[in-house]
Amino acid sequence: MIELERIEDIYDHEHFTLHEVVLNEIGSFVFIKNRNGEYLYANKLTLKLFNTTLDHLIGKTDHEFFQPEMLKDILDSDRKVFESGHSVVTEEHAVAIPDGKLKVYRAIKNPIFDSETKEVIGLIGVSTDITDIAELREQLTELANTDELTQLYNRRKLWQSFSTEFNQAIKNDTPLACIVIDVDRFKLINDTFGHDFGDNVIVSLAKLIRSNLRKADSCGRIGGEEFLIIVNQTDANEAYEIAERLRIQFSQLPFNDNRQPPLSISCGVTELIPEDHDFFDLYRRADKALYESKNLGRNKTSIK
Repeated sequence: MIELERIEDIYDHEHFTLHEVVLNEIGSFVFIKNRNGEYLYANKLTLKLFNTTLDHLIGKTDHEFFQPEMLKDILDSDRKVFESGHSVVTEEHAVAIPDGKLKVYRAIKNPIFDSETKEVIGLIGVSTDITDIAELREQLTELANTDELTQLYNRRKLWQSFSTEFNQAIKNDTPLACIVIDVDRFKLINDTFGHDFGDNVIVSLAKLIRSNLRKADSCGRIGGEEFLIIVNQTDANEAYEIAERLRIQFSQLPFNDNRQPPLSISCGVTELIPEDHDFFDLYRRADKALYESKNLGRNKTSIK
């Protein structure tokens, strides 16, 4: 814990000059601010980031060096240090004005106390640029949530999304519908034309689904040739129209040119009802509607 009679006495703190030599050699951004958020010190790496000198930095705040709309994380963590008197470890997203690039920092901020009143009079922070790590983490998360073949949600992510949308619809008393789609006679397609052709059919259907949905909707591949679409703020009749549009457009895809009989999909549609206890109730009902379409001769859409 650092205690000073005045925050400005930081340079008189024992061995600070030696510490400064060390701080200029480490690969992190080191800085000291007073209670008003004004800089009193920064190491060379921080000065390089801000494209400034120590003389120009002193007395300036983060508003001088970061884009205003990206300051929230920094100011929030500073405030927590000042208000709690405890160390804060956080991830901060910010854009430095000189280079304009979005960066992610892992920041550790410690309070500086008045030696007499024990009040927090400033903070010392160490931030490390973890942008590459954050980007890799996002990529890994995306891979974990994405079906490799279709680039839609995989089953795990789809169930998570469906659960969230179900709970939100219950909370807000808003409509919610789902559509289950299955490629008709898909095993026969694979056996007759090969698995590469079958994969092309799946990918083409995925692109078709994606092009017909809004950003607020979710879609994914449950497995094999079966897809699920979660349609927000939509009732069963509107979802039926979406499913029918997909069914007709699928029959018009290039691989169906002059193909007899043409490849087709069957669809099952349902909407949220008061008796539903969880999102699986909707899925099971839509799945029953799908099999009704299959039993009626395939290439149809049914509502339950």
